[in-house]
Amino acid sequence: MTIGKSRSPIVVLALAIVLILWSPVLSQGPPMSDQTMRLERELERTDEALDRIADAVAQANVPLAELALEQAREFQRDAWDAFRESRPLVAAALTKQARERGKVALSLSRQVEQYEGAVVRRLERAAEMLDRVAEVLAEGDRPVLRALYETARTNLERAWEFYRARQYKPALKLADQVEQTAAKLMQAAGLERSGDAAHERRREAVVDFLAGAADATAGCESGDALRNMEQARRMLELSDDLSGRGQSDKALDALKRSREFALRAVRDCQGADQLQRRYERLLAETDRLTEQAEGSTDASRMLQQTKEQLRLAREHMENDSPETAAAALQAAYLTLQQARRLLGINN
Repeated sequence: MTIGKSRSPIVVLALAIVLILWSPVLSQGPPMSDQTMRLERELERTDEALDRIADAVAQANVPLAELALEQAREFQRDAWDAFRESRPLVAAALTKQARERGKVALSLSRQVEQYEGAVVRRLERAAEMLDRVAEVLAEGDRPVLRALYETARTNLERAWEFYRARQYKPALKLADQVEQTAAKLMQAAGLERSGDAAHERRREAVVDFLAGAADATAGCESGDALRNMEQARRMLELSDDLSGRGQSDKALDALKRSREFALRAVRDCQGADQLQRRYERLLAETDRLTEQAEGSTDASRMLQQTKEQLRLAREHMENDSPETAAAALQAAYLTLQQARRLLGINN
């Protein structure tokens, strides 16, 4: 007993030292597994990617891109919550969705950059045509042509104002009107239009088609759609380059391929799974906003219209009419954005 008692303080002291040395580890809980650490790193990479995308979206100042980024952030917040709650599969799926929505935001920003470039080219071309007409009008008294010219010049100035205000669609519409008027003036003044007319006409149609495709694929989660829209823009740029080098046939072929890629993007967003996911997301958002819209008659009316479009979309999906269903979903999406604005929610 005496020996046992003499050893007791030593044992206690040793035990205390062990506890002191291991207390930081014990307070942190069990070490993370390799799989958990990899998942944490993936979440951090998504954070970094979204931060980079946010810079591009901020510069573009595009409401649809901002909305997509906001959705990406929400997915990412939920992913981190799931990670902290030890739900790795859910966290992995959510951070993947966050990245996909981030890609959508980035793509929308780039689409507007492309659209912006197209508007500038149209405005500059219209200005060049009017300048040529002005030279002819300065040589003689032609009051009728002069009046048309002044109207066209005023419209061109308005188009530039729209452009500077980042209102690209009205700017493009006015630029098109100015160009048509300038073409008639050039014909009346005996001037020939310079450049490859066939390429210009085809290009205008493709640019309009790409703008429509961008609207149709807004909010679509398909990675294939994003890649196809990116290819469509690249083919348009290639066409401009080829046309500038006098390779008209190749330029027209590139325009054809640009349109084909954009068409594929639209079709990618009309698959059954894509339509179902988009329907569910819009329905959930509509239900959430309906609760906030109490007291706002206009917003409630917009949300009621959204629900009607979603009902039609549901019917078309059940009747295996994907194109009609996609159109109804796009109408619901646009109406929903109007309701958001009425409720003071930034898009």
